[in-house]
Amino acid sequence: PSPVAAIAAFSVGMANGTFGTLAPVYGYSQHLDAAGISYLMCLTVILGAASQVPFGRLSDRMDRRKVIIGLSGLAAVVGATLVIADPQGGWLLYVLFACYGFVAYPLYGIAVAHANDSAKEGDFAKISSAMLLIMGVGLAIGPAIAPMLMNSIRPVAMFIVTATFHGALAISTLMRLRARPHRRAQRSRFRPIFAD
Repeated sequence: PSPVAAIAAFSVGMANGTFGTLAPVYGYSQHLDAAGISYLMCLTVILGAASQVPFGRLSDRMDRRKVIIGLSGLAAVVGATLVIADPQGGWLLYVLFACYGFVAYPLYGIAVAHANDSAKEGDFAKISSAMLLIMGVGLAIGPAIAPMLMNSIRPVAMFIVTATFHGALAISTLMRLRARPHRRAQRSRFRPIFAD
């Protein structure tokens, strides 16, 4: 995969692996009951799945790296807002989680589409396998690092990990965009990928 796609796969693995594994723990620390945690996660996942289509279509019309920069930058802002605000339950917590799912979950699908834009015929399976492997490394490391921060600081420190890796993805993609301006490639239409 391209450098942007590889960095995106690792960053998404780190951030969304941390979120998917530890968000219920964070919800419990906010004194939510089982139903409240379920609603919180359900809202995040549903909005994340739904947002793949409009953002994927947007990435069909412009340089996909710009969409990756925008989404990862917004996801970093949402994570930082959660760290600063640390809402103790209530509507703000649900709104911020919904915003997180809306901007963070489409990133992997768009990164795969970006990787496949410059792939040769027959290489799609190899690229997808490589992307899954890279994301898997992030999925393994993120949930191992975040609990240490959560124990040493506060449970909301989980979002330090998500904000850091989404921010790193936005910055590295912006640097790559400046170093290598967009060139026209044969592109297929975006197809949603439901993975986190």
